[in-house]
Amino acid sequence: MRERTKELLTLLARAGGYVTAEELANSLAVSSKTIYRMVEKINAVHTEPLIVPSRGKGVKLLVENAAAPVTPVVPSG
Repeated sequence: MRERTKELLTLLARAGGYVTAEELANSLAVSSKTIYRMVEKINAVHTEPLIVPSRGKGVKLLVENAAAPVTPVVPSG
């Protein structure tokens, strides 16, 4: 797992609720678009969504899904 991904998960875990992509982007020195891409990648490897977006609220870590199995990534090509 990349360091920035760990930082994102840590920020969300500490927040305990919704955090805007802009706030996360400022904390990680990336764009809001990068935050949404990171969320998509994180959720893609879990059987249940780990981070949920909510329009107007931001994104939230679903602690109850943190123990969900990870889907193995098979290299293409």
